[in-house]
Amino acid sequence: MSMNLKCNRMDLWQTPTWVTDVCMSIGPSGKPDGGHNGIRRRYVRWAWARANGVFSDKEQHDLLCDEIRCHVEELRSFKAVRFYSI
Repeated sequence: MSMNLKCNRMDLWQTPTWVTDVCMSIGPSGKPDGGHNGIRRRYVRWAWARANGVFSDKEQHDLLCDEIRCHVEELRSFKAVRFYSI
């Protein structure tokens, strides 16, 4: 069964289970490493990683980068966010 990362303030992009696990990074204490800010930081790194790779043209890459930038700015605009997985 797939586990997706969710946020209480906005819709996130669908994450593969392994990305959800990495973002949540639950330690021995049962809490995420770095708290919810740590989860946000790891999710943002993954979101930007989507711009890595081969694209058919520069315009396609630029459009994706704009989409990522807007998504990340919205997520960073919230002071307090809570993440969970389902």
